[in-house]
Amino acid sequence: MQAVTIKLFGRNEIGLRMLSPLFGTACVPLIYYIGKMNWGKVAGFTGAWLMAVSHFHIQYSRLGLNNIESAFFVILFIFLICFSLTAQKNKRNNDAANYKNSSIQNFCQNNQNMSIYILIGMTVSIAQYMYHGSRLIPIIAIPIFIILYIRKKINLTKLLIIGLSALIVIAPLALHYLQNPRDLYGRMDTVSIFNPDNIRNKYGENTNMTSGFTKIILTQVQKNLQFFLKEGDISDFYYASVPGFDFITALLFWLGLGVILSGLMKIPEIIIFTWFVFGIIFGGIITNNPPYGARLLITTSVVYIIAGVYLQRIWNDLKYVYKKIPNNNISLMSVSAPLILILAIATFVINYNVYFQLYPSANINILSIKVTQEIIKEGPSNHIYLFGEGNLYVRHGTIRFLAGVDKATDLKQLGDLPQLQNDGKGIIVIATPAKFEEFKQIQYLFPEGKMFNVFAGSKLVFMKFEISPET
Repeated sequence: MQAVTIKLFGRNEIGLRMLSPLFGTACVPLIYYIGKMNWGKVAGFTGAWLMAVSHFHIQYSRLGLNNIESAFFVILFIFLICFSLTAQKNKRNNDAANYKNSSIQNFCQNNQNMSIYILIGMTVSIAQYMYHGSRLIPIIAIPIFIILYIRKKINLTKLLIIGLSALIVIAPLALHYLQNPRDLYGRMDTVSIFNPDNIRNKYGENTNMTSGFTKIILTQVQKNLQFFLKEGDISDFYYASVPGFDFITALLFWLGLGVILSGLMKIPEIIIFTWFVFGIIFGGIITNNPPYGARLLITTSVVYIIAGVYLQRIWNDLKYVYKKIPNNNISLMSVSAPLILILAIATFVINYNVYFQLYPSANINILSIKVTQEIIKEGPSNHIYLFGEGNLYVRHGTIRFLAGVDKATDLKQLGDLPQLQNDGKGIIVIATPAKFEEFKQIQYLFPEGKMFNVFAGSKLVFMKFEISPET
């Protein structure tokens, strides 16, 4: 899919990133309909608005990666589940006359109902071709299906349809995993908190899961929950110095979580709460280096929905009280409009300031794109070598997609740098920050070259060493 957008929009940053904003934007109307179907228009609008202005969601909706696709597919999965339940409810609420359809009408209606469950199965499986975080969707889906089955909201036939459609779509990937099992479990093993190396690196050389289980789990729970309060994303994809959510969104979420818990016997509340709990456990608590935004992205959409649930509850209570006021000719919406506008403007301004003012001034996460731009600019007249082993390499996605793997060569040791070729081209060696100290030695090995520091604003992004073809 990313190849298609690169083909359509060009082999540049726009083509590389375009798929992410398409998926990120598509999340917003789905959030609206989930909120509206289950709680009301206020819940739907609030959730959609908070997601649309969220600096965290915007960040992951503009990366040239496949993280946001996983968020989209889990939202689509929840939407389809809610849609199927709403369709059932509407069917039950129709009067007896509406059930006296012809056999053709019944056939069409049954096939339309079955198509929803086919789409549910396809959604779960298509997501598995995206970011690793998509593997959490089946983990979230299983308890939801069990609950729906117990509550007689879904039957065995529908579950079989979901399973069969999912199996057909996942078959090619499943075959690959059978042939390459490491591709299936390798990533989880790498990031798992149960990995002894991760425990030692995070909690001390003498710590292990047996002796420090309680401390490790409590710390993991605390760090992940703090992401929904005041902590920032410490992954390499965003900025740890700003909270993941503005304080208004966070406050509405925690208040809304109380509303969800108070109505936990209802199916929509059960679905949302299961999504949140299982997403936090498997996307955060049992993985290392929390709070890690890319893994929590599978869960963060819940924040906007639950925030909307709280405002819907407030709105419903106000409507109930407002109707009891005698001789009242002013609508509740007219009275509430100034407060709604203030909340909307406040959330917009806070998130705008974070993402379009504060974050750009920090000049972080720009190494790969700046190096790629340098490769594209200098490649035609120079042989480019990248001295960034373990930190940045020529097969890195940004470099591979925008410049091409044949436009630069990885340099593992400075002594491996070849001599100038008799082809009219010079040599440029680019060093990443992790290699700066070692890179300074290149001046002694090749005294004929020149060293340059490349900045973005006041921040040193990379160093480069240039040997002219005339040397």
